[in-house]
Amino acid sequence: MTLQLSTLQKERDEWVARNFPGDKVEDSVMGAVEELGELAHHWLKMKQQIRGTEQEHIDGMLDAVADCVIFLAGVASHLGADYGELVNDTWNTVMKRDWQADPQRGGQDAALQQWVMPPSGEQPMSSPGAHTTPLPGSVKRVGDPDY
Repeated sequence: MTLQLSTLQKERDEWVARNFPGDKVEDSVMGAVEELGELAHHWLKMKQQIRGTEQEHIDGMLDAVADCVIFLAGVASHLGADYGELVNDTWNTVMKRDWQADPQRGGQDAALQQWVMPPSGEQPMSSPGAHTTPLPGSVKRVGDPDY
């Protein structure tokens, strides 16, 4: 069975609320960074052929990738985004790039047109259908008055 990212996010938020009350965005960011460090550690040690077998390092790298996905779901929660929609929207943009046909820009001009820049230097807003569906749960979001 394949777990949907939006479901993972909801279950992760509920689990974190029970196990780590007061969790903040920086906790999720630093957790993801730690897991990237573990991924790099296993890659380096596998390349050097030390501190474990190739399979042990592959298993460690796969565990780090999965843990990073989970921590990044937390970042999305704190920023008020639906993780599944976020990844889906981003992938739909990335997959339109063609670096073979346009080695300088990857055909990004068309993809960049989906973003609207408001006047007076306000934050840009994405096009309709962006990944900002509110999520139920007790996770505090960046921008909440009591965050």
